[in-house]
Amino acid sequence: MANSKSLKYKTLPTRSELEMKFVSEGRGFYRAQDRLSVEDILGMAQQLARDIHDNGTPPITSPSLTMAYLNSLLRGVNYEVLGVIVLDNQNRPLGDEIVQTGTIDGASIYPRQIVEHVFKYKTANSVIIYHNHPSGNPEPSRADRDITDRLVQALGLIDVRVLDHMVIGEGYSNSFAELGYL
Repeated sequence: MANSKSLKYKTLPTRSELEMKFVSEGRGFYRAQDRLSVEDILGMAQQLARDIHDNGTPPITSPSLTMAYLNSLLRGVNYEVLGVIVLDNQNRPLGDEIVQTGTIDGASIYPRQIVEHVFKYKTANSVIIYHNHPSGNPEPSRADRDITDRLVQALGLIDVRVLDHMVIGEGYSNSFAELGYL
């Protein structure tokens, strides 16, 4: 059986693909229609994490809750991704999207693309930026800190605050806000 480190998928299965493989029995229980691959199971877990996060729209109240969500979302992704959770003025998620993908050891990040993404949300007030380190080590690099400073400046020009930048490793995460970098 393959372990999650060897997965090579680049995108989540679509909702319709997942609905053909999993049947909701209500109250949070699902039944598989057929045999499932590890990718199917991880895809469903990631889709459920997004649904719980997006549909309930509770305010994001702590880095630990956000890190738990992001750990489940990015588990098994063996290339670097950068995403943005866009929040309203009550810290409720308006959207969450991976906006950059890279290689096993890096992703090119362009502040302009992040600003363009945030502009899609008319009531955006703040964001939480996140990315993973496929190496498993969630320690922010100097480059991570530099790009965060650039994103804070760029988003500040459109009156959107960066509440946090989270680095997700294998089972561990770091919050720039908790580390005092923001």
